[in-house]
Amino acid sequence: MKKLLILCLVLLVLGCVEEEKDLVKPLPKVVVLNNVSYEAIFDIRTNLTGLEMAGTFLGNEMYMLKGEKDKLYLNHSNNTHAVYVRSELFKEGTGEEESRSVARGFVKESSTYRFDGQPSTFTFLGSEEKGNKTWEHTFSFSSSHAGYGDREGRILAQVITEHTAVVLVEDRKVISGVLDGKWDMKKGAMLGEKRNVTLELSRNKYEMGEPVEFTLKPNGNEIYIDCTAFLDWKITDVDTNKTMLPLFYGCNFDYCDRGEAVEVCTSLPEKVQKIAEDDVTQIWYQKDSVGMNVTCGNETYVKYVAENAGKGEYALEYTYGLDEACAEKRTLEAEFEII
Repeated sequence: MKKLLILCLVLLVLGCVEEEKDLVKPLPKVVVLNNVSYEAIFDIRTNLTGLEMAGTFLGNEMYMLKGEKDKLYLNHSNNTHAVYVRSELFKEGTGEEESRSVARGFVKESSTYRFDGQPSTFTFLGSEEKGNKTWEHTFSFSSSHAGYGDREGRILAQVITEHTAVVLVEDRKVISGVLDGKWDMKKGAMLGEKRNVTLELSRNKYEMGEPVEFTLKPNGNEIYIDCTAFLDWKITDVDTNKTMLPLFYGCNFDYCDRGEAVEVCTSLPEKVQKIAEDDVTQIWYQKDSVGMNVTCGNETYVKYVAENAGKGEYALEYTYGLDEACAEKRTLEAEFEII
C-alpha cells in the first residue's frame, strides 16, 4: 500500500496523470523489455483481467494479456494500466488504438478544451474505420462556459455546455476535427467562416542585429504563396525609401585577375506556387545587399556586399495570391522600428 501511494505521488508530481481514468502522459514514454521496444499510446485501461507478469522496467510492473504479443500494460494503480505498443507497430500507425491516441491528443490540445474543458467529463464514444489507415473517432466533454475556442477576455455565460468532437485521422495525421458539427477545430473558426488574412510581427521594436520575425496567417482561407519572382515580401527604410535586398541574385563581381573581372553568378530559385493552409513564418536578419563600384582593367563593375541595416523605422509588405495562377494578388502591410 505504501509503495502504491509513493508511485501515485511520483506520477502526479511529474504531471503524468490528469485523472485516474484518463491518463495523458504515461510514464515512461518508452519501455524496453527483453530487448523489445514499446511506446506509450496515451491510453489507459481499467479492470483488465487475465494479465500475466512480463517483467519490470525502471521499477514499473509490466504485464501482458494472455495471447497478446504486441502490447504491454504498465500497472500504476490497483485496477488501471497504461497501454504500450511495440514500437514498429506504433510507427506504422495503422491500428485503431494508435489512431485513437492521436485523435485524443488533438482534442485535448484544441482551443475549446484547453480553455475550459472539464477533464472529468472527457469520454471516448467510439471509432469507425473509414479506409486504409483511416479512422474516425468520437469524443465528448463538457465546458464550463458557452462558446468555442479561446474566449479569454470575453464576457461569457457560465453554463455547463456539452460538446461532441469528431476527429478523422489518416496514417496518424489529423485530417479534420469538428466540434458539435459547427466548429472547425483545425482552423479555429465556425465551419464555412472566412476570416481576414493577417500579417503579424513578433513585436514592433527590435534591437540592432536582432532577427525580425513575421508571420502570414491564412486564418482558414485558401491562399497561394511564392507568387513573385524574388521574395513574396519586401522591407523598406521609411526615411530613405530604400528597399532592403536580403539576398543578391545575378552576376556579382568577385575579384580582379590580371585586369580581367571574375564574377560569380547565381540564379533565382525555381518558383512553385503553393497553397498556404497553415501560418507562414519568415525572418529578416537585418541585412541589405549594397552595391559599390570597383575598377578592373579599364572597366567599372558593381560589387554587392552584405551590410547591416541601420536604426530607424521600416515598412514591411507581404504579397500573396488568391488563385493558383496568382493573377489576383493582395498585399498586407506592417511597420516596425530598429532601435
